[in-house]
Amino acid sequence: MSIKTGKKVFAGILFITFFWLILKFCLPHGQLKYAAPTLLPHTEWRMKCSGFWIGLHPYPDRVILNSAQVSALNLRTETEPGLINNILNIGPFYQGGKLRENLRRELGGFLKGRFYNAKGWKTGNQFYRRIEENTRIENIPSTINVRYGFILGYVDQRVLPARDIITAVPFDFDFDELQNSSLDAGTPLAILHETIDKEWFYAVTPASSGWVQKKFVAVCSYSQMADYLKKDFCVVTAAKTGIFWDSVLTQYYEYARMGAKFAINSQGVDSIGIIVPFYDEKRGFYERTAYLKKEDVSIGFLPYTPRTVIEQAFKMLNAPYGWGGVNGEQDCSSFLQEIFATVGILLPRNSADQAKAGIKTAEFKEHSDNEKKLLFLARECAGGVNLLKLKGHIVLYLGQFNGRFYVIHETSGYRERVWWHDRVRVLRRVVVSDLSLGQGSAKGALLGF
Repeated sequence: MSIKTGKKVFAGILFITFFWLILKFCLPHGQLKYAAPTLLPHTEWRMKCSGFWIGLHPYPDRVILNSAQVSALNLRTETEPGLINNILNIGPFYQGGKLRENLRRELGGFLKGRFYNAKGWKTGNQFYRRIEENTRIENIPSTINVRYGFILGYVDQRVLPARDIITAVPFDFDFDELQNSSLDAGTPLAILHETIDKEWFYAVTPASSGWVQKKFVAVCSYSQMADYLKKDFCVVTAAKTGIFWDSVLTQYYEYARMGAKFAINSQGVDSIGIIVPFYDEKRGFYERTAYLKKEDVSIGFLPYTPRTVIEQAFKMLNAPYGWGGVNGEQDCSSFLQEIFATVGILLPRNSADQAKAGIKTAEFKEHSDNEKKLLFLARECAGGVNLLKLKGHIVLYLGQFNGRFYVIHETSGYRERVWWHDRVRVLRRVVVSDLSLGQGSAKGALLGF
């Protein structure tokens, strides 16, 4: 082999090595990702319509739970496993020791782990020391006097009081480990603690707890909150809707996502007048009138039927994925939260807790026989009624077609086996798929086979 040819081969080897290093160290998990096809394996275009699944349903308009039964379900979820919160039942005092324990556990989880900042560097102890100094956990009294408030506009709820992005994998910005949830305007909360710099509140909401920026909170009294929550209300049924200051819907204020709930004070031809909790330094807490598009809301909750749930789910078909609700979007659990909020059912924040709410119909071990799982689905489950808790994921069951079992869910992606390795297919949206999605990959299919 000539010297010239040898140089070419050597250069090729260097290029391949360099490309491999890029894949290994610059991409999350060292994997090249591919866009998923518009039509996923084993799906048909007609499956992207709610009507397809309603047409297959044995009882689409049967009321699964009436309003009294929904209230009883929420009460049980609140009192038995303690997975959701009635804000009016928190206080007037709260155990300081319990809060100190929770905050130390949350901070300790980051101190023990390996996480990275926005530059891709390992997050140093200096960052956590600043958090610790600002929260002053040791200053929390044994008995906390609970304060109350409402969210003024869409805001992130954080695990720690910081806007910094912290990731488990360098540069994997779509999965910020500090992002806990996101909250819409009008969300009630119980305030338990405040940072030294007066920038953050630690607060309990109906579905979760975490840090929110103080400037997004309208602080109020217990009686002001109770009065607001007793008023007649409407619930947002569109995937998203604008909040306006005028009845002709031209002076935009904020937007609200599906399931957001507001007190109402008037109804027009094209708009609904709502009461928005507000706050400023001079007036303190007060209420303002705003307006929503009439066709985007329901006066009171929608009836809990399979048709309702399926139709609400398909309103968010192809909606972008947002870990912890970041950027105004939703992940697998908040997708279900928003859907079921329209019928009055309150679900907790994460998928593991959602699996504990409601009535458990069955539980299978990770390596259970898949034929038994599918047989159970065929006999016992119905579309728009059953949630399926999978490994690290939760989905809404739609039904069976041609021997396959289908779900609708918000997901980041799936894997497929190609030769000797897995190819990662990126979805990052709400999709309809069957439970064999990912079959043959190292991670396995949705259902586990």
